This record gives sequence, C-alpha cells and structure tokens, in this order.
Amino acid sequence: MNFIIILGIAGCGVLLNRAILIYLRKKYTQQLIKAIQSRNETEYQRLVFSKSARILMEPNVVNLARASLYSRRKEDQACRKMLESIRRQELSLSQQAFYYTLYLNLVLKENHESEYLKLQNELLSIYKKTGNPALKSAYQTSELMRKLNFRFDPSVIDDLKRALPQVEEKERRMLLLLLSQAYHENHQEKMAEIYRHKAEEELLKMKEVRMANPLFDE
Repeated sequence: MNFIIILGIAGCGVLLNRAILIYLRKKYTQQLIKAIQSRNETEYQRLVFSKSARILMEPNVVNLARASLYSRRKEDQACRKMLESIRRQELSLSQQAFYYTLYLNLVLKENHESEYLKLQNELLSIYKKTGNPALKSAYQTSELMRKLNFRFDPSVIDDLKRALPQVEEKERRMLLLLLSQAYHENHQEKMAEIYRHKAEEELLKMKEVRMANPLFDE
C-alpha cells in the first residue's frame, strides 16, 4: 500500500515538473516574441545567450539563433564555429534552409567561391530529395547572390525583375537594392540610380506604415 502511495506521489511530481516546464517555455517564448516585435535586439540577445535558453528551447533553435546573432554582429569566426557545430546535428528541413542561408551568406562575405558552390550543391541535393519550399527559396536566393557576386552574370537582372512581383512587401527594398547593384555591375549607372531611389522610397513608405501601426511587419 505504501509503495502505491509513493508511486502516486512520484507521478504527481513528474506531472508537476512537466507543467512547470511547459509554463516556463511558454513564458520564455512570449519574451522572445516581445523582444522581436519591439525590435529590442539587446533583450533578444540576452534571452538567446542566457543559461535558460538551453533548457527552454531546442538546442538546434538556440544554436541557429546564436549563429544568426553572430552573423548580424559581424563576428564571422564565432558564426563559422557555431555553424560547424550545428552541421553535426539533426535539423528539420526548415532549420536546414535557415542553416544553409546563414552559411552561404558567411562564405559569400569571405569570397570563397569553391566553398559556396559546394554548399549550394548540398542545398540543391536536399531540396531535390524533399521538395521542401523553404529549401527551394533558400537555393533560389543563393543562386541570385552567386550570379551577382561571383563572376557577375547579367542574367541576374532579369531574374531579380521576375522575382520582384512575387516577394512580400518587407522584402521589396532588399530586392530593389540588389537590382541597383546588378545594374551598377553591368555598367548601367542610370538604371542603378533609378532602382536605388526606388529602394529609398520603399524604406520611407515602410517607416510611415510603422509609425501608423507599430506592430506592422512583425
């Protein structure tokens, strides 16, 4: 009888601990979302690099978030080290898309074409096996960046123009800037200037919308 009572108490303890963990994870996630929505990068970094992150988030999510922050802070060596450690882990398909995007951007900054092509081929191979749309988008973006930055390919101008009507509003400015860069590389300075002005107009429009609605684009 006492043994049954002890088992019952232990079972309640396990359920209680699980309930507390679920509550803490929910609260932690809410804090992360609030930091993102308020564009409070200091708070976001504090949360991602806190000791609690390893307990309250999946290790893959923590590592990818940290690699992303290293990338944004231009701490390239730390970013590469984190990405190399992630490489040995099991990632979901959406996590793989984000991982390859971070890694390709890093290699692009370092101007390592052979490594870039190797990563691209890995990404394309995974996409062909799975058909995952996030992987497809990551590969298409990497191909645009390759054409634009390694041995400039003028066909990237048409690629970017075709992509422009399909992107979300928050991505339009980046695409317009890429078009400006592409025209500059192609020695079409007048067109480069036109698209640079369009990008500036897009930025002003986004600022006006955000002033009217602080939660826009989150």
